[in-house]
Amino acid sequence: GGILRVRALNACGATAYRSATLSIAPAIGGNSPVSRTTTVPLSIYPNPAKDKVMIQGEGILSIRLFDVSGKLLQSAFFQSEYQVELLLNYPAGMFFIEVSGEDWQESRKLMIVR
Repeated sequence: GGILRVRALNACGATAYRSATLSIAPAIGGNSPVSRTTTVPLSIYPNPAKDKVMIQGEGILSIRLFDVSGKLLQSAFFQSEYQVELLLNYPAGMFFIEVSGEDWQESRKLMIVR
């Protein structure tokens, strides 16, 4: 747990800090924290990408694409896939891709070039 403090900075200046209190919930029937993020063999290629990206991993259930501000741009849901092709119709820049399975979740940076 703890406190997360963030603020935006750009050429015009900085915003005031915003704070959020974070807590870790104990696992049911135990005292250890619950972690949804587990490292799994996951491939995302090519990266940098132009118009599409391939995602490979065991038991893919969902894919979500976010811009750098955290805005959800695209999401897709599956039964349990090993390989998914994601079409990219976005301007060049940095993005974040979140891939989830039944008991795992992983986020990666994705660069789109034109």
